[in-house]
Amino acid sequence: MSPVIRHSDAQTTTKIKTALEAENISGHIAGFRDKARAHLREAMTSKPVVGETVEFYLNGSDDYLGSGVTNGQGIASCESGGHITRLQESIQAWQEGYTAKYLGGEKYEPAPDSIGNVNLIPGL
Repeated sequence: MSPVIRHSDAQTTTKIKTALEAENISGHIAGFRDKARAHLREAMTSKPVVGETVEFYLNGSDDYLGSGVTNGQGIASCESGGHITRLQESIQAWQEGYTAKYLGGEKYEPAPDSIGNVNLIPGL
């Protein structure tokens, strides 16, 4: 008796390529506080990607700033001020900026990292 050969019905799914764009943000030197924001879109159609997590990191040290879930416009944000509390970190943010990262999801490929600039405003 010959063995029974069963064919798998597994469907291969192609993930959708994505594009990520970090926004430039501004804040005061002392008590720096602003929202790091990034737009996540499908690379081919520019359609917003909704409900996916984007992570934010301070450049130069790779300190984790936080994460946000994309809304209906594909925008994710996190309150950066909760993590940038010392003057040295504020200056580092101004010099180096921050990076937005999307690591991919069930339907989507990871996006290339995107760097946002930080513009510091003198005073309080």
